[in-house]
Amino acid sequence: MPSTDAKSKRRPKSCIIIGAGLAGLAAAHYLARRRWSVTVLEAQDRFGGRVLSHRFPGSSLVCELGGEWIGDNHRTIKRLCATLNLELIPHQYEFSFWSGKSHETVKVYRPGAWPFLPSAEPRFDRFLREFKRYTPAQQKKLDLLDWWTHLKVNLGFTESDLLLRDLMDSTDFGESIRMTSAYSAATEYARPRQRRTLGALPSAIRQTEDHPDR
Repeated sequence: MPSTDAKSKRRPKSCIIIGAGLAGLAAAHYLARRRWSVTVLEAQDRFGGRVLSHRFPGSSLVCELGGEWIGDNHRTIKRLCATLNLELIPHQYEFSFWSGKSHETVKVYRPGAWPFLPSAEPRFDRFLREFKRYTPAQQKKLDLLDWWTHLKVNLGFTESDLLLRDLMDSTDFGESIRMTSAYSAATEYARPRQRRTLGALPSAIRQTEDHPDR
């Protein structure tokens, strides 16, 4: 007669995952590969969580209403994309600022270009180099400052440059740099500027939707 231990080894493991966002779907994927019986519960009528791609009827145009970028150091999601054979699409672009004056000539900046006061760039680059060697105590002290204050007080950004920086960085952080920790911002920008953004996440989600059995 089989022992209790033998029966427990044959009994399939099971679990319930609350939420069909990226974390829930990734957990379900990995557990299912290990022969777990997985049930995913989602309150919404779709999956994907905070990632949402809106498709315009009669067009191939897609507008991203949620998360869309995968950073260079996002190793876990990059491994998942590799596992699912999902392509990461380069997502860098030129940009410009217009003050609203009709006679103004608008300068276009290449990806990774420095659009702020030239004298601030050496200080900014020096700070990023020094930040990589910060001790835990220095990191904690920096975390007490918001990114706006640090740029203004310690790196010499002007008011106009701060407004531009706020406009640019808020696309990464989802909120004003007045509300973003200087430590969190520094961890984002301490990497080479030209490699900071690798891919568009919704392309991966769209392929997963098309091939739910992957």
